Amino acid sequence: MVQGVFAVLVTLVALVATPDALVGKIVLFAAAAAPLLLALRSRSRATKARAAATESGERAWLAAAEELAHGGTTAKKVAKELAIDPARAERLLTDGAARSRVRIDVEAGGDDIVYRTEDLSSDEYPALDEREGAGEVRRSRA
Repeated sequence: MVQGVFAVLVTLVALVATPDALVGKIVLFAAAAAPLLLALRSRSRATKARAAATESGERAWLAAAEELAHGGTTAKKVAKELAIDPARAERLLTDGAARSRVRIDVEAGGDDIVYRTEDLSSDEYPALDEREGAGEVRRSRA
């Protein structure tokens, strides 16, 4: 804000007291342009900081959703607990599944998808496929 006001004042002075010498014109132009360049740099830094803050906020929402999915939950319950839209809760939980932190289960007889957090510290973990292998444990990659 201060930089913009200074740039305007210097520009007004340059318009009123236009020097005849080329060096004087260059000095007044530089004095008017410097605050403008500083303001543009500040805006660029603010844009980067805003993007970083937005990303941090999304990571916090994801962590909260994953924490709620620890014992097994649905997107509706996460949405109610976090006071967010159910579609956003489902997107958060699905993002957690894409990062291999949340397992997605469809329980028999239920219409809701159940999300569970798992500790997946290694690349391989056992997955139980009851439909195909009659309870046989197979190894799958995350």
